[in-house]
Amino acid sequence: MGLPANILQVEGLVRAAPDNRDLLVLACMAYSGMAIIIEDDAPMRAAALYAKGQAYGMRALGQHHGFRKARDAGQPFEAAVRKIDSKSYLPALLWTGVNWAQGINLRLDDPMALVDGAKVKALMDQVVSIDTDYFHGLAHVIRGAYFTMMP
Repeated sequence: MGLPANILQVEGLVRAAPDNRDLLVLACMAYSGMAIIIEDDAPMRAAALYAKGQAYGMRALGQHHGFRKARDAGQPFEAAVRKIDSKSYLPALLWTGVNWAQGINLRLDDPMALVDGAKVKALMDQVVSIDTDYFHGLAHVIRGAYFTMMP
């Protein structure tokens, strides 16, 4: 069956239950996995997959009352992310950031892409503040990559 078929299956489940955070995170993770497989051969397609994964992650994060309320009030993204303090949101925080970071990595020649690096850092900072070892400390790796990109 393979990952593309699994993505189609997850997409169908998300359509059936569009507010199911677990399914949104699963879709976010699946798109990240698919994108990393094709990144070298089809970077533009991978960037589109990372963007789709990021969008699913943002939908999952949008279910957090504090985050949603802060964003609706016009607070900066970084401040809204700090409202998320529940371990149950760690997968959404991490995988949204992974998709976003990898998308930026494919557009390093675009100065506007680097602007979003601060948002990725905010997501990873929040993961670390909730559980520094979550998913084998992947947030530290992404934060490190962020710091190597910044002048």
